[in-house]
Amino acid sequence: MFHNRQQLIEWLENNPPTKTIGRAISEGTIEVYGIFKNIQRLPGWIVHVTSTHGQEWDVAILNENHHLIVGIMRKVVWKNWIKNGDKPEHYKSLRANALSQQS
Repeated sequence: MFHNRQQLIEWLENNPPTKTIGRAISEGTIEVYGIFKNIQRLPGWIVHVTSTHGQEWDVAILNENHHLIVGIMRKVVWKNWIKNGDKPEHYKSLRANALSQQS
């Protein structure tokens, strides 16, 4: 669906879940957490957005049969992280930690 980080960010800029988050995507900072499984039973990407004023959101882009749905996450479930993102080694350790806490 997305071939690189830039395509993901451009899509999110054009399809933000709220106007405030759209402004934060354009003006603030973005951290792509990567690809996850089971975000409300669907695969997708999670992007962390921080506004210039320090407000933060975790935004999910879900893939339902090649139809993209955008929403705001309450909590990132790291055990469902699959791969990629801006800091994959860090996310891999967050996933391992989440899985070990589950046992």
